[in-house]
Amino acid sequence: MAATIDDITANVVTLLNGASFSLEFTAEASDQPIYKPQDLATLQVAVVPAGQKTKRVARRKWQQEYTVWVSVFHRPEPFDSSALAARKALVQEIIEFLEGTETITAGGVKVTLMNIENEVLQDPEHMEQHRQFTSVLALTFTAWR
Repeated sequence: MAATIDDITANVVTLLNGASFSLEFTAEASDQPIYKPQDLATLQVAVVPAGQKTKRVARRKWQQEYTVWVSVFHRPEPFDSSALAARKALVQEIIEFLEGTETITAGGVKVTLMNIENEVLQDPEHMEQHRQFTSVLALTFTAWR
């Protein structure tokens, strides 16, 4: 049995929804997190199955890498520095929470969280053009078979 990207995505959603954070949200799995401006009056957290790759690491052993994005979207009112600071702090809380997660079971297989990246803490284009906070975490999970 092998883990699937959808199993991992569902497990990340369950983990996030089972934790407490400074700002309230309900994480949802989404293949395409597209929101209308009115949807973003509420903080949205989308967990997106982003990619996977498999490579041979020994004659009969394969390493599978799965990438899942955790995307945070919000159009807070008022849209000011304290609102943005609170959303940046939330992203940091999510990172620290996930750092405490070593493995999850997906599809009957243990997968290990190996990397958390946050290249775009807050998207300046979304802030300027849409008055919207957008941040994306890339989680990399690894399994062997």
